[in-house]
Amino acid sequence: MRKHSQFHDGYLDGLWIENKTVHVLVRMLDKMSFTFVATDVVRLNAGPFREGNIILDAVTREQEEISLEDIMELYEITGDTRETRVGRLLAEARREELKILDISSSYGASLLILARSIDMLARGKWARRYSMFLAKQNED
Repeated sequence: MRKHSQFHDGYLDGLWIENKTVHVLVRMLDKMSFTFVATDVVRLNAGPFREGNIILDAVTREQEEISLEDIMELYEITGDTRETRVGRLLAEARREELKILDISSSYGASLLILARSIDMLARGKWARRYSMFLAKQNED
């Protein structure tokens, strides 16, 4: 597990979902901005967004650290068949070496993403990389 404690009391500014890639815009308390980029997203659970969205914790976890609770929350699983289905989905996530981005909040939105990879980029570097992508999309 990698704790991103620099975001404690920072802000979850929003999401940009593009096909199977999710860009999570976050800001530290001192206003430095970053973006988590989750690629090959399998599952996303986010909300409720409110003005502010103050981050309590931000962590990324490797496949062996994915928990039954993560799977239950991501797939919104309840009921009698829960144990069989959760176990199967957990085994699949670990076998496919998926990762978790988990942002919990003090106020506003929380977020849980299950994806193939999760990277964190400074906002300027992210903007340069993806502005070229957006410009190309607008040409088509």
